[in-house]
Amino acid sequence: TLTDPKCFQPSNVNFGLFPAWEKKVPKKLRGEKRKERSMVALEKWQEQLGVSQ
Repeated sequence: TLTDPKCFQPSNVNFGLFPAWEKKVPKKLRGEKRKERSMVALEKWQEQLGVSQ
């Protein structure tokens, strides 16, 4: 389907789409742990592409 760009409403992030934690992570540390995990994933992806920071 096509939607008029004027009516586009982006959705918020859905953390249920992310991989589950291996261990229980305290709520206060989840943001920091997400950042660490995403930086590792980004670095792996950059290596696969042959791109360096």
